[in-house]
Amino acid sequence: MTSPDAGSLHGTAVRGGAAVIVGQVLRTLIQLVGLILLARLLTPVDFGLVAMVTAIIGVTSVLSDFGLSLAIMRETALEPRIRDALFYINTALAVVTAGCVWAAAPLIAAFYGEPRLEEVTRWLAAFVCISGLAPQFRAELARTHKFTALAIVDPIAQGAALAAACVAALRGAGYWAVVIQQGVAAVVLVLVLVSLSRYVPRSWPSFRGVKQHVSLGATSLGLDVTNYLAVYAAPAAVGQALGAAAVGLYQRAFQLVAFPLVQLAGPLTRVVVPILAHVEDGPKLVAAAKRVQLALAYAVLPFLVLIIVGGADLVEVMFGADWRASGRLAQVLAVGGVFQIFGYVNYWLFTRKGRLGLMWSLEASVWIPITLLYFVFNAEGAVWIAALYATSLVLNWLVSTSIGLPKLGLPAMEFLRPSLVRLAFLVPVVGVGVGVSEVLARDGWGAIWTLFAASGSSLVVVGLLLALPAFRTELREFVGIFGKLRKRAN
Repeated sequence: MTSPDAGSLHGTAVRGGAAVIVGQVLRTLIQLVGLILLARLLTPVDFGLVAMVTAIIGVTSVLSDFGLSLAIMRETALEPRIRDALFYINTALAVVTAGCVWAAAPLIAAFYGEPRLEEVTRWLAAFVCISGLAPQFRAELARTHKFTALAIVDPIAQGAALAAACVAALRGAGYWAVVIQQGVAAVVLVLVLVSLSRYVPRSWPSFRGVKQHVSLGATSLGLDVTNYLAVYAAPAAVGQALGAAAVGLYQRAFQLVAFPLVQLAGPLTRVVVPILAHVEDGPKLVAAAKRVQLALAYAVLPFLVLIIVGGADLVEVMFGADWRASGRLAQVLAVGGVFQIFGYVNYWLFTRKGRLGLMWSLEASVWIPITLLYFVFNAEGAVWIAALYATSLVLNWLVSTSIGLPKLGLPAMEFLRPSLVRLAFLVPVVGVGVGVSEVLARDGWGAIWTLFAASGSSLVVVGLLLALPAFRTELREFVGIFGKLRKRAN
């Protein structure tokens, strides 16, 4: 595929990337502030009770979307009739899935042996229905390259939700503050998306011509459901064996690691997928994908290194001593996150090539057995579950790169080699930092001083790595990419 105006597309890409990054920085800051504030107002049990429910019912967000938002984003032109039909399909799915969640409330409470979860589940079911209306409005903004509008949606919704949750927590609402946070976020998100997208379905339901979109969506759905189960089966397994407090600690660790991963890499999909649809196959596609891979790696990896090096000390400084046990879990999960970042470009390439079915089969070969192992080893402790999840990310990266990319006609080593080089850079940075942290912790240093010393030692290693030409070359390219982005955005 070629574009009639490559320069215009490149400008759109970098401006879109800039808008997404700014929006996601705002969203990340809001959510991080929220986690810090609510961690001081609520207990791990409060968070764990709601997380036990969302671990099971969260898959409904994937089911109600049905992969149709991704199908829309790939389209350079879309008939209004087809767009409306896809909206009606998503709406119907949202209502059906919400009804299923409502009916399953007693079963979810029985699964965990926690009666309080029944009422929580029913309230969350209503929010599932509301959230299910959002995907098509969001996809419409992405398809029409309204990236600035797209970038401000989540910060507005998250900010309103945080304010409501803090007020509720201060008034003694306990775990209901977390439920209120999710409800306000869902309502505000849909209202803002509707107002910004200016999309209103105008045709009567007619499903002629949607077969191709539904087919692609179904394939994407299989991939998304598999990934969801792999992620959220873990806290479900922890909750079943160890209770709400353990789930709260695990989820806090997962959320900490997810900030740099989900908050940046996920939303970039809404920029990268529409733009890659215009890049022609061959060397140009490989070069573009490698640049994205490099930019994502050097933007996110410093955060993961901080989590691995900081561990329990970072968690204590941010959230308080009650959450310190999350530190070891966060370290293990962050190791897996490194490989998730390495492999994120594969998802974009499989989407670009329309081969999500192949990606699903490859990932399922890893996720399914790992998910089963969660429930075999959950009684051994949450660290075992975190280690299994991290292992699945490593295996998934290896399989999708070494087996999947060649099946797309893409050279696996072009993507594998840079990742291995970056891994070689990471090992001494992390190794020295973790070593210093362990020594100082045994000597009785406080959390904040241990964190500063360990992080500083890692920075010293980074300084030493500057003596390596390969490291300097990668940093120059990374700085160059964001320099061009800033110039194009102005």
